[in-house]
Amino acid sequence: MSETAQLAARTKFIGGTDIAAVVGVSKWATPLSVYLDKIGEGQKQAETLAMRRGKWMERFISREFVREHPDLVVDLHPEPIVRHDWGFPAGASLDGWVRRRRGIVTVAIFEAKTASAFRARDWDEAAGDLPDAYYVQCLWYLAVTDMPLAYAVADVGDAQKVRIVPIVRDEDTIAALISAGRDFWTGHVEPRIAPLPTGADRDSQIVAAMYPRSRPDVEIVMPDEAAELAAQAAAAAAEEKDAAERKAEAQNRLKAAMGEAEAAMAGPYKLTWKTQTRTTLDAKALRSAHPAIAGEFERTSETRVFRMIERTA
Repeated sequence: MSETAQLAARTKFIGGTDIAAVVGVSKWATPLSVYLDKIGEGQKQAETLAMRRGKWMERFISREFVREHPDLVVDLHPEPIVRHDWGFPAGASLDGWVRRRRGIVTVAIFEAKTASAFRARDWDEAAGDLPDAYYVQCLWYLAVTDMPLAYAVADVGDAQKVRIVPIVRDEDTIAALISAGRDFWTGHVEPRIAPLPTGADRDSQIVAAMYPRSRPDVEIVMPDEAAELAAQAAAAAAEEKDAAERKAEAQNRLKAAMGEAEAAMAGPYKLTWKTQTRTTLDAKALRSAHPAIAGEFERTSETRVFRMIERTA
């Protein structure tokens, strides 16, 4: 199956990355974004350098895994597996199967990941730790395929070797994931009832794209639930303001203690307060002195700005 066909097929079932978003452990997707993908209204995500690197690295990572386990072989990119016996379509788009070198029996699932060295601490072979989203993804694949074991293998920039974390079935967690997947499919996808947006950046982008322009002639009265949300937003804004003030106070006291020093150590923290120069364009002066030139380089953009003011009467 081609990559395009695989991507199209994934809209027809809940996969490993989907379930991680559904249960709230994904950094890249949300229940709302998954829902829109499943009903065919998702926003196409531009392929990033990291995504392209990840695809190209799969073969290298698989070879490094085999270097560490010479008795095993990795067969990359099998076709997706979909099952319907849970009351909804559940699928697994695997990076690969692991089998014994002297045989054809599959013994585990292979999942390749790439991460920067800054994320190396998230991959601890000794403790069996890996990011929650990848753990959930691998458990989902084990559930869909009825396999007992998965290997999550990551290139984290280590100069010596890739990180290999075995993942065994956890029946209680798998049962919870299946229940969450069924509730999502039957409660949202089938009846076409969108999940409520979260505070994730992805949902902010989705909501902005869904309603890009306002109608100046429309004002509505919202239900009581909206007033509760507004109160929640106001309370969060007050907490944010208080946190910002406490942060500024602590930073100012540290700056005062540093004086003219460019760097300082404060317990486990290294502080720097460096002199920097920056050149900016005086747009107001440019418009005044050379309006025609300024006009050639001005660009008008449109966006919706959300503000909330508490009424006093």
